[in-house]
Amino acid sequence: MNPVKVNYFDMDMTPKEKAKELFNNMKGFWVMHSHSLKCAKVAVNQIIDILKVASDVNMLYRSELVVYWNEVLTELDNLKK
Repeated sequence: MNPVKVNYFDMDMTPKEKAKELFNNMKGFWVMHSHSLKCAKVAVNQIIDILKVASDVNMLYRSELVVYWNEVLTELDNLKK
């Protein structure tokens, strides 16, 4: 099985589309819906943490990315419903 590749600079998808993509990628590793969701959220939180301390990314762009990934996190929460 190939590792999941996430480009955290790619904002070509809506947050909802990105949330579904991450969730579906995680389903390949875990059978249970709740585990896939939890793993996708962990991945997004890690991306947000990295972006918050990334000094090699323009501050305004970095802020936009953090907002985007927080929206992805919200969309992952919406998948539970």
